[in-house]
Amino acid sequence: ELLLDEATRWDSAFVMLNRCWTLRKPLDRFLQQFLPAKKLTPMQWHFLEDLEVILEVPHVAQQIMSSEKTPVLSHAVPAFEEMIKWWEKIAILIPHCA
Repeated sequence: ELLLDEATRWDSAFVMLNRCWTLRKPLDRFLQQFLPAKKLTPMQWHFLEDLEVILEVPHVAQQIMSSEKTPVLSHAVPAFEEMIKWWEKIAILIPHCA
């Protein structure tokens, strides 16, 4: 089942992209058959793959913060610092995402 982006969940774009990868082949077949003008090119799929890598960073941070019984503000700053470090590593490993 495809998932839709939700305005109330800021990480839903990551979850939606992740599901698209799981369903890529059937999604491609469906688009080819019913909406050929909307079928994604290999370059578009590559862009979505890069976007998923970028969005995974805040998704993981949010999951860690949500798993705590009592999230506290003192954990938020270190979590944001880690996110910045991860994005800096991504910028080195995948320069076109910087």
